[in-house]
Amino acid sequence: MDNIQKKTPEELNVVASLTDETNGWTTEINVEVQNDYVNLTNDLMFHMVFTKNKKALKGLLSCLLKIPKEEILDIVILNPIQYNESINTKTTILDLKLYLNNNRYVLVEMQVRDFEYWTNRILIYGCRQINDQANGTNAYMTLEPVIQISIMKHSLFPARKRFYSEYRIQDNEGQVLTDKLSFAVLDLSSIPDAKTVKPEEKELVDWANAFIAPDWKTLMTIDNESVKEAVRTMEMIMKNPAERQLIWDHQMALWDFESQMDSAERRGKEQGIAIGEARGKEQGIAIGEARGKEQGIAIGEARGKEQGIAIGEAQGRMEERYKIAKNMKAHQHSDEMIHQVTGLPFSEIEQL
Repeated sequence: MDNIQKKTPEELNVVASLTDETNGWTTEINVEVQNDYVNLTNDLMFHMVFTKNKKALKGLLSCLLKIPKEEILDIVILNPIQYNESINTKTTILDLKLYLNNNRYVLVEMQVRDFEYWTNRILIYGCRQINDQANGTNAYMTLEPVIQISIMKHSLFPARKRFYSEYRIQDNEGQVLTDKLSFAVLDLSSIPDAKTVKPEEKELVDWANAFIAPDWKTLMTIDNESVKEAVRTMEMIMKNPAERQLIWDHQMALWDFESQMDSAERRGKEQGIAIGEARGKEQGIAIGEARGKEQGIAIGEARGKEQGIAIGEAQGRMEERYKIAKNMKAHQHSDEMIHQVTGLPFSEIEQL
């Protein structure tokens, strides 16, 4: 392997020789490295690999920016990191800030977390790099393009999934306002199937598969020279005890964060359900009382109407009997006869 001193299998304590006969290259993995695989979605590993290996970085940029490798003449890393114990593996922001070919800035970030305000964040990062150029009287004339590239494990716009998207500032008819600020997103959750990959997408798909490869063996089956450069550098990093420890510390921090987010989401969901049930119960009772009140009023009105009609009819019949009784009295009918006809008691007939 290039730039690595050859050692015997005994010296390396070899337990596996990962060989892809199709690709024609072999990497020997010792016990410690084989069991300590961390892929490139670990943003510290990502930063280390592409800071240490310019060939791998050139291959990646060629795919992302859609420019031939031979046109990438110079790459300056603007945010190199000293990989030692002083690095904060929990909070360090690990973007790659690059100055390419002495004429443009490229900001590359591996983002595996679902960041709610991601578009606002990349806008601020890009504008900050634009603003950093405004230091002289000729800033307007010498302003150089800034390209913000996000590599993500989730879709920025779930309703419109795209493997690779580019965004520019333009009007609704496609007229570009400026080429000084643009954005690109590589969605690792939308990698095309091997059978549907377009020829021009192959190298970018190779890189996407390399980023999410679950183990050394899968990673080493990718037939791409730039990816192989990254693999060699990853192995060198994992053979370095200090750097390997930093990688694992950062990976643990990522896992801890994900676990905390999952726990917070679960607790929030449980609390939301409890609050929803309580509010639903209160609203249900209130609605039930209101409906009961309405139904009670309706029933009461109906019953009252029925009773009123019945009472009115009864009173009307009684008045009619009194009228008949008075008329019979006036015609000198006997009280006995009046009683038989109207049903009125004798005591009331006598008072007529």
